[in-house]
Amino acid sequence: MCKMFREICSVNFLWYHSYKFTFPVLHEEKSLKKDFAWAATSWVSEIQRNYLLLSAFKSIITSMNQNKEKGNVHFKAAVSAGAETRDEEYKEALSYYKTSLKTAKQKQSDDEISKMMSNDRTFYHLNYDYLKITVILNSNSAMAHLKLEKWD
Repeated sequence: MCKMFREICSVNFLWYHSYKFTFPVLHEEKSLKKDFAWAATSWVSEIQRNYLLLSAFKSIITSMNQNKEKGNVHFKAAVSAGAETRDEEYKEALSYYKTSLKTAKQKQSDDEISKMMSNDRTFYHLNYDYLKITVILNSNSAMAHLKLEKWD
């Protein structure tokens, strides 16, 4: 059974179809190139590369969540703090929110991840998590600006 499984996995044609249905947007982009060597491409490597990019994107979302939570700790501390330390806590919270929003902007400029995320049915949960954390960070950042009475 194990030997048969290895033989099936070594067939490049199966990996090609796996790539085609998992990453249809990327597949379509490659199919438009007339000189692309379909048979010579290692589809296993292409799939692994894309999943590594997605794994990196997932860690970016995790990092954004962690920064949001650290900012929330400072925001909550500011609410219960005295007048002399309140502004410092809000500024600290704001710095965590802004750091995460900068990370989000870097993702937006990454074409490879954007193309993969456009495969809505396959990676819907990642795209949803990304959009959700971005909205939350913008909202929290706006609230910190209001508390600091920083209108610019």
